[in-house]
Amino acid sequence: MNRSRLLCALALTGALITFPVISPVWAAPRPVRPTVHTEHIGGVDQPSLKSAPAAFDPARVDTDKAGTAPRVAKAHKPAVLTTQMGTGHFTAAGVSWSTKGAPQNIVVQVRIREQGTWSDWQSLSSGDGPDPQSADAKRAGGRMATQPISSPSADAIQVRVDSAASSAPPDLKLVTRRSRDVAC
Repeated sequence: MNRSRLLCALALTGALITFPVISPVWAAPRPVRPTVHTEHIGGVDQPSLKSAPAAFDPARVDTDKAGTAPRVAKAHKPAVLTTQMGTGHFTAAGVSWSTKGAPQNIVVQVRIREQGTWSDWQSLSSGDGPDPQSADAKRAGGRMATQPISSPSADAIQVRVDSAASSAPPDLKLVTRRSRDVAC
């Protein structure tokens, strides 16, 4: 009798330990599409030009270590400076533009708001991009883009674009992406 109780207790203990670990088929995770928002940007917001902290010197931002380039003079007018744009929560953001008629030496800097605090300006690298006549360039549709900035808790962004000609690239867009949790 004691032996059968012991065996029953062991079997029951094993079942109670194993059962909660086994995931039923109906609880399998499924991917959820991210939310992507695209907004055309352009122009210089004059109040932001007066109130925003000085950005890094666009002529030196790619050659100096991150955050060590000298600041640009307040009198230097960028090609584009947006307002502080409340975007809602996003996990990644980048900027893209048309390469057709775009000025040379485009430098994109952004600052983001996380938990109520604005970051310093950060340069977004645009890389070299594909050769103009290559298949990659054709797939890109004549667009260039920066590397994205990522954040677990950003809810606003400000964008500054400088170029050698002090003109904005055509069809300039801010793209934000919100990743949502996996749905069960």
